[in-house]
Amino acid sequence: MTPGHDKAWRARLTRARHTWKIFEHRVRFGPSNHRSAKTSVTHLHPQSWQKLSFVFAALMLTGSIGQKFYNQPELSVGSIAPYTIEASASARVENPDETEARKRNARRGQTQYL
Repeated sequence: MTPGHDKAWRARLTRARHTWKIFEHRVRFGPSNHRSAKTSVTHLHPQSWQKLSFVFAALMLTGSIGQKFYNQPELSVGSIAPYTIEASASARVENPDETEARKRNARRGQTQYL
């Protein structure tokens, strides 16, 4: 091997080792260019943290307080239904207290007309 060839081989090997070290560092710690370090969440200015936490708190409060207004019934007493409501099946619902009161009144002969 010639002396110049040996020197070029060592230079390539040194460059390869250096490239490998950079690759290992990026794999462990992520890219380290100046732009990503500036925009990283951990490097935010304290006032930015305050603004961010205020926005987060406002969103959480709006979501928790506004939850009770979400999906409110559209109908109220005396309002006209915006669409036709049809029952899937007929049902018979009995009120046991009212039934007992009417039975007592019927036994006594008291009938309420109005």
